[in-house]
Amino acid sequence: MGDKTFPTTKEGLYTYLLAVIAYLILNKTRLLITDANMDALSALYGAPDTQDTYLYYYTLWADEAKSRTKTVITSLTSNEKKIKKLLSAIYNDIPDSVWIDADRDTLHRKTGLPIVKTDKKTAIKEQCFCSIELIGGGKIQLRFKSTTDASRASLPELADGVMIASTVSKPLDKEEAGENELKYIPLKGAEEAANFDFHSKASFELDFGSTNTGNYLQFFARWTNSKHPELAGPWTGPNVISIP
Repeated sequence: MGDKTFPTTKEGLYTYLLAVIAYLILNKTRLLITDANMDALSALYGAPDTQDTYLYYYTLWADEAKSRTKTVITSLTSNEKKIKKLLSAIYNDIPDSVWIDADRDTLHRKTGLPIVKTDKKTAIKEQCFCSIELIGGGKIQLRFKSTTDASRASLPELADGVMIASTVSKPLDKEEAGENELKYIPLKGAEEAANFDFHSKASFELDFGSTNTGNYLQFFARWTNSKHPELAGPWTGPNVISIP
């Protein structure tokens, strides 16, 4: 029998990778994944506007009418093979003792010690509302609450942190903005974000550097549990600011 880890269709693999990349970033430390392997995976996965990466070629392939050429198909297939080979190596390096049921379910593996049945957990229901303080020099302060009228930032009972899905976008020039006068290319959902980051506190500072001053930060946020990421709450957003 063949390896059932990876979906066989391009659409299926794309959906699988969306979940897996975010999951591995969130659980890198617990799964003992090396920085070198995560850097290699991030570089290979890439972004829709980063040439010669998986997402770049998938975006072209997905637009069948305009950009699905033979070269694009060949390049996407090549990148799929590379990313599956790297993921298999990463999975094989994870010690048996650290695998949990959520890892097996998300990564589509039966690896690890015998599965131990656990009681069904309750998913996080609270939304993740954000207040933003512009500090300057590329820095912002974020404070997250479960209700808009809460007096201070705090994690809800079932969460141990906040997951941020974000993209930094440069302002569009007049030609790019078009008749709608768009200031930036908006994200349609959290799955389109370029970065997924976990923060263990409800209040924290982000530093994008002074070189990003004037660029737009788009982000979605949700409460999550690092031990049970499958129980994460709903995405809230998008939030959009001009980086100070």
